[in-house]
Amino acid sequence: LQKSVKDNPEDILANNEIATYYYNKGVALISSMDYDGDQDKLADTQSKIELLFAKALPFADKVHSIDPHETNTIKILSGIYFGLNDMEKHDFYEKLLEKAIEK
Repeated sequence: LQKSVKDNPEDILANNEIATYYYNKGVALISSMDYDGDQDKLADTQSKIELLFAKALPFADKVHSIDPHETNTIKILSGIYFGLNDMEKHDFYEKLLEKAIEK
């Protein structure tokens, strides 16, 4: 998929698959976190999640720029920004999602 995006940066399917892959890996790590466990391990896991979300972001942004009404990508962008603790952008995409669903 990475090669497909490199060869054709506008490939919406490949960009979406890569964004979804990294995002879902981050979400899976969140689901497996032991909040009562070792704080160093928790911080390490949080760093890994942030890295995965950061990897997903440019691909999700690209999909959104090609198809700004694609609701799954808007959900992913909202989740990414929530995970990166950027509440302003998270809220922006949450509102955008509400508008997209209303249509």
